[in-house]
Amino acid sequence: MQFAYQILVASSEENLKQNIADLWDSGKVLSDQLVNVPYNGSILTRGQKCWWKVRCWNRPSDDDIDMMRPYNDPKILEELQMERASEYSELATFEIMEKTN
Repeated sequence: MQFAYQILVASSEENLKQNIADLWDSGKVLSDQLVNVPYNGSILTRGQKCWWKVRCWNRPSDDDIDMMRPYNDPKILEELQMERASEYSELATFEIMEKTN
């Protein structure tokens, strides 16, 4: 289960591929929120295209540990108790459009 996320937003695909978030790096945010995360970065301009990606951290779960107990492998049990970050998502884009009536 997710308990934290990090969003990176960049002005170019090249920057984002190098994890350079020149528009916004949310940092690690402790939240299980999955959608509708408000943008809190640099001011964006009309017509600007932005690239973004996200990663999440798991919430170590006692349920996972209970499922693995029959294997009685201390190393596996220890790993299940560790917080782990996912890989970053695929790159995605958004563009600031002109306001229409």
